[in-house]
Amino acid sequence: MAMRKQMRKKLNGLFKAASQIDGSWDSSHVSKFINVMIYCQDNHCSPGLGNIIDLQENRKGKLLVDLDLKKAFTELQAKVIDSQQKVKLADIQIKQLNRTKKHAHLTHTEIMTLVDETNMYEGVGRIFILLSKEVIHNKLLEKQKIAEEKIKELEQKKSYLERSVKEAEDNVWAMLIARRAQ
Repeated sequence: MAMRKQMRKKLNGLFKAASQIDGSWDSSHVSKFINVMIYCQDNHCSPGLGNIIDLQENRKGKLLVDLDLKKAFTELQAKVIDSQQKVKLADIQIKQLNRTKKHAHLTHTEIMTLVDETNMYEGVGRIFILLSKEVIHNKLLEKQKIAEEKIKELEQKKSYLERSVKEAEDNVWAMLIARRAQ
């Protein structure tokens, strides 16, 4: 829900700037476009941005579409949707790695309470292999370490995706400002 409000706010700002450039966008066009974008974001579909922007006509029926802006908005939309999907996937992977790390940590703490001579077995497929406490201890520590490294990598990937979307939005803003100056 918060993402929808954030997206609505950003798109509203972009289209207010666009309407100041050529004056052809009115509030009904903006709200219709934003509703379609949010619907498509929620349902993971493409809204056909070209068709939505083509709603922008003057009284004589001539299109007032700036093709560069249309292309920029289309690219921005595709990048936002792609990035959101990748961020969701990264979040799911991070949750799974946190569970794996927690499981390994809890197992490790329980194993450390046992006597060194205790027989320990590791499940491998359908069989169990007898291992020393030290070997199992090292495997669990390694599992935790690998999970932490992968979590860090995924967090970096998420921040990169968010940065790239922000840069794309800034580029569209710069294009709008350049059009305003003309």
